[in-house]
Amino acid sequence: MFKIGLYIVLILSVVACQSKQQKTNISKEERARPKGSYQRNLKGIVNIETYDHYNRLLKKGYGFYISSKTLVTNLDLIKGSYKAKVAIVGTDDYRDVAGYTAYDVDKDLVILKTWKENLNYLHLEKSIKNIPDSIVSLYRKSRKTYLPKLSVKKSVADSALVYTLSKRLPSALPAFTFLHHPVGIVMNKKTGSKTSILVPSSQIISLSKKQLKQ
Repeated sequence: MFKIGLYIVLILSVVACQSKQQKTNISKEERARPKGSYQRNLKGIVNIETYDHYNRLLKKGYGFYISSKTLVTNLDLIKGSYKAKVAIVGTDDYRDVAGYTAYDVDKDLVILKTWKENLNYLHLEKSIKNIPDSIVSLYRKSRKTYLPKLSVKKSVADSALVYTLSKRLPSALPAFTFLHHPVGIVMNKKTGSKTSILVPSSQIISLSKKQLKQ
Protein backbone atom coordinates (compact mmCIF):
# COMPACT_ATOMS: atom_id res chain seq x y z
CA MET A 1 0.00 0.00 0.00
CA PHE A 2 2.87 2.34 0.87
CA LYS A 3 4.53 1.64 -2.51
CA ILE A 4 1.31 2.45 -4.39
CA GLY A 5 0.95 5.74 -2.49
CA LEU A 6 4.57 6.65 -3.20
CA TYR A 7 4.10 5.82 -6.89
CA ILE A 8 1.06 8.12 -7.12
CA VAL A 9 2.96 10.96 -5.44
CA LEU A 10 5.82 10.60 -7.93
CA ILE A 11 3.42 10.71 -10.90
CA LEU A 12 1.72 13.84 -9.58
CA SER A 13 5.12 15.48 -9.04
CA VAL A 14 6.20 14.78 -12.62
CA VAL A 15 2.93 16.15 -14.03
CA ALA A 16 3.25 19.27 -11.89
CA CYS A 17 6.83 19.83 -13.06
CA GLN A 18 5.84 19.42 -16.71
CA SER A 19 2.96 21.85 -16.28
CA LYS A 20 5.23 24.37 -14.56
CA GLN A 21 7.86 24.01 -17.29
CA GLN A 22 5.25 24.66 -20.00
CA LYS A 23 4.16 27.84 -18.24
CA THR A 24 7.71 29.12 -17.95
CA ASN A 25 8.12 28.68 -21.72
CA ILE A 26 5.38 31.27 -22.33
CA SER A 27 6.93 34.67 -22.97
CA LYS A 28 5.89 37.93 -21.30
CA GLU A 29 4.90 39.19 -24.75
CA GLU A 30 2.39 36.37 -25.12
CA ARG A 31 1.03 36.60 -21.58
CA ALA A 32 0.30 40.31 -22.10
CA ARG A 33 -2.07 39.59 -25.00
CA PRO A 34 -5.70 38.46 -24.71
CA LYS A 35 -6.08 34.70 -24.89
CA GLY A 36 -7.43 33.51 -28.24
CA SER A 37 -9.56 30.55 -29.23
CA TYR A 38 -8.90 27.54 -31.45
CA GLN A 39 -12.61 27.52 -32.33
CA ARG A 40 -12.31 30.99 -33.82
CA ASN A 41 -8.95 30.31 -35.46
CA LEU A 42 -10.39 27.24 -37.17
CA LYS A 43 -12.85 29.49 -39.03
CA GLY A 44 -9.94 31.24 -40.74
CA ILE A 45 -8.45 28.04 -42.22
CA VAL A 46 -9.51 26.86 -45.68
CA ASN A 47 -9.37 23.79 -47.88
CA ILE A 48 -8.09 24.58 -51.37
CA GLU A 49 -8.72 22.66 -54.59
CA THR A 50 -7.06 23.44 -57.94
CA TYR A 51 -8.35 22.52 -61.41
CA ASP A 52 -7.18 22.44 -65.03
CA HIS A 53 -8.92 23.89 -68.14
CA TYR A 54 -11.19 20.84 -68.31
CA ASN A 55 -12.32 21.29 -64.71
CA ARG A 56 -10.39 18.22 -63.60
CA LEU A 57 -9.13 18.22 -60.02
CA LEU A 58 -5.35 18.65 -59.80
CA LYS A 59 -4.36 19.15 -56.17
CA LYS A 60 -5.78 19.66 -52.69
CA GLY A 61 -4.22 21.65 -49.89
CA TYR A 62 -4.67 24.11 -47.05
CA GLY A 63 -4.34 27.83 -46.51
CA PHE A 64 -5.65 30.49 -44.15
CA TYR A 65 -7.11 33.97 -44.33
CA ILE A 66 -4.80 36.84 -43.37
CA SER A 67 -7.38 39.56 -44.12
CA SER A 68 -11.08 39.53 -44.89
CA LYS A 69 -10.45 38.78 -48.58
CA THR A 70 -6.89 37.47 -48.85
CA LEU A 71 -5.33 34.18 -47.80
CA VAL A 72 -1.88 32.59 -47.88
CA THR A 73 -0.94 29.14 -49.18
CA ASN A 74 1.78 27.25 -51.09
CA LEU A 75 2.78 28.57 -54.49
CA ASP A 76 3.36 24.98 -55.68
CA LEU A 77 -0.28 24.20 -54.95
CA ILE A 78 -1.43 26.91 -57.36
CA LYS A 79 1.24 26.72 -60.08
CA GLY A 80 0.04 25.12 -63.32
CA SER A 81 -3.64 25.29 -62.44
CA TYR A 82 -6.36 27.07 -64.41
CA LYS A 83 -8.50 27.93 -61.39
CA ALA A 84 -8.71 27.39 -57.66
CA LYS A 85 -11.56 27.09 -55.19
CA VAL A 86 -11.56 27.56 -51.43
CA ALA A 87 -13.90 26.56 -48.61
CA ILE A 88 -13.63 27.17 -44.88
CA VAL A 89 -12.70 23.89 -43.21
CA GLY A 90 -15.72 21.94 -42.07
CA THR A 91 -17.90 23.26 -44.92
CA ASP A 92 -18.48 22.33 -48.56
CA ASP A 93 -19.11 25.92 -49.65
CA TYR A 94 -16.35 26.14 -52.28
CA ARG A 95 -15.94 29.52 -53.99
CA ASP A 96 -13.71 30.52 -56.91
CA VAL A 97 -10.51 32.41 -56.12
CA ALA A 98 -10.43 35.90 -57.65
CA GLY A 99 -6.67 35.84 -58.35
CA TYR A 100 -3.34 36.36 -56.62
CA THR A 101 -1.81 39.56 -55.32
CA ALA A 102 1.79 38.54 -54.51
CA TYR A 103 4.08 35.52 -54.51
CA ASP A 104 7.57 34.42 -53.52
CA VAL A 105 9.21 31.55 -55.42
CA ASP A 106 12.00 30.99 -52.86
CA LYS A 107 9.60 30.78 -49.91
CA ASP A 108 6.95 28.92 -51.97
CA LEU A 109 4.25 31.32 -50.80
CA VAL A 110 1.40 33.03 -52.62
CA ILE A 111 -1.26 35.49 -51.46
CA LEU A 112 -4.66 34.77 -53.00
CA LYS A 113 -7.64 37.10 -53.22
CA THR A 114 -11.15 35.72 -52.76
CA TRP A 115 -14.60 36.95 -53.69
CA LYS A 116 -16.06 35.73 -50.39
CA GLU A 117 -15.39 37.84 -47.31
CA ASN A 118 -14.25 36.12 -44.13
CA LEU A 119 -14.10 38.26 -41.01
CA ASN A 120 -12.63 35.39 -38.99
CA TYR A 121 -9.18 35.78 -40.52
CA LEU A 122 -5.99 35.30 -38.50
CA HIS A 123 -4.56 38.61 -37.31
CA LEU A 124 -0.89 38.17 -38.15
CA GLU A 125 -0.09 41.68 -36.95
CA LYS A 126 -0.78 40.29 -33.46
CA SER A 127 1.64 37.39 -33.92
CA ILE A 128 4.24 36.55 -31.33
CA LYS A 129 7.61 37.73 -32.65
CA ASN A 130 9.79 35.42 -30.57
CA ILE A 131 9.15 31.88 -31.81
CA PRO A 132 8.74 29.56 -28.77
CA ASP A 133 10.32 26.13 -28.37
CA SER A 134 6.95 24.42 -28.84
CA ILE A 135 3.99 25.25 -31.07
CA VAL A 136 0.57 23.83 -31.92
CA SER A 137 -0.92 23.49 -35.38
CA LEU A 138 -4.60 23.24 -36.21
CA TYR A 139 -6.65 21.61 -38.95
CA ARG A 140 -9.81 19.65 -39.60
CA LYS A 141 -10.21 16.40 -41.52
CA SER A 142 -13.22 14.10 -41.86
CA ARG A 143 -15.13 16.35 -39.42
CA LYS A 144 -12.49 15.84 -36.74
CA THR A 145 -10.32 18.64 -35.37
CA TYR A 146 -6.63 17.93 -34.87
CA LEU A 147 -4.20 19.85 -32.64
CA PRO A 148 -0.74 18.39 -33.26
CA LYS A 149 1.92 19.67 -30.86
CA LEU A 150 5.44 20.11 -32.20
CA SER A 151 8.81 21.15 -30.82
CA VAL A 152 10.80 23.81 -32.68
CA LYS A 153 14.51 23.46 -33.46
CA LYS A 154 16.29 26.70 -34.36
CA SER A 155 19.34 26.70 -36.63
CA VAL A 156 21.16 29.07 -38.98
CA ALA A 157 21.46 28.37 -42.73
CA ASP A 158 22.72 30.87 -45.32
CA SER A 159 22.72 33.63 -42.67
CA ALA A 160 19.01 33.06 -42.02
CA LEU A 161 17.32 31.58 -38.97
CA VAL A 162 15.53 28.32 -39.83
CA TYR A 163 12.79 26.81 -37.67
CA THR A 164 12.51 23.04 -38.09
CA LEU A 165 9.51 21.24 -36.62
CA SER A 166 9.67 17.83 -34.95
CA LYS A 167 7.04 16.30 -37.25
CA ARG A 168 5.84 16.58 -40.83
CA LEU A 169 2.39 18.13 -41.20
CA PRO A 170 0.25 19.06 -44.20
CA SER A 171 1.76 22.16 -45.78
CA ALA A 172 0.28 25.68 -45.45
CA LEU A 173 -1.32 25.07 -42.05
CA PRO A 174 -1.13 27.90 -39.50
CA ALA A 175 0.96 27.52 -36.35
CA PHE A 176 0.07 28.89 -32.92
CA THR A 177 1.41 29.23 -29.41
CA PHE A 178 -0.29 27.40 -26.55
CA LEU A 179 -2.32 30.56 -25.89
CA HIS A 180 -3.69 30.47 -29.48
CA HIS A 181 -1.61 33.35 -30.85
CA PRO A 182 -0.36 32.87 -34.45
CA VAL A 183 3.37 32.53 -35.13
CA GLY A 184 3.52 31.54 -38.81
CA ILE A 185 2.81 28.93 -41.47
CA VAL A 186 3.88 25.28 -41.70
CA MET A 187 5.78 24.51 -44.93
CA ASN A 188 7.13 21.38 -46.61
CA LYS A 189 9.94 22.26 -49.02
CA LYS A 190 11.77 18.93 -49.29
CA THR A 191 9.98 15.95 -50.80
CA GLY A 192 10.31 12.89 -48.58
CA SER A 193 11.45 14.85 -45.52
CA LYS A 194 10.09 13.63 -42.20
CA THR A 195 9.87 17.15 -40.79
CA SER A 196 8.31 20.47 -41.73
CA ILE A 197 9.60 24.00 -41.28
CA LEU A 198 7.97 27.08 -39.83
CA VAL A 199 7.89 30.35 -41.78
CA PRO A 200 7.31 33.21 -39.30
CA SER A 201 4.32 35.53 -39.68
CA SER A 202 6.63 38.48 -40.33
CA GLN A 203 7.61 36.99 -43.70
CA ILE A 204 3.97 36.56 -44.71
CA ILE A 205 3.20 40.15 -43.70
CA SER A 206 6.17 41.37 -45.71
CA LEU A 207 4.99 39.44 -48.79
CA SER A 208 1.40 40.68 -48.47
CA LYS A 209 2.67 44.26 -48.69
CA LYS A 210 4.22 43.56 -52.12
CA GLN A 211 0.92 43.92 -53.96
CA LEU A 212 0.97 43.53 -57.74
CA LYS A 213 -0.49 46.37 -59.83
CA GLN A 214 -3.12 44.04 -61.33
